[in-house]
Amino acid sequence: MTFIFLLVSLCIVGMSYSSINLFKPHVSLAHVN
Repeated sequence: MTFIFLLVSLCIVGMSYSSINLFKPHVSLAHVN
């Protein structure tokens, strides 16, 4: 149960992070640099 919860939360964080990169490309470039 805990492992599944962590996996789901990790997927949610990944999707939100990718959506932030789509809306703010300059922020992702700053993170890369």
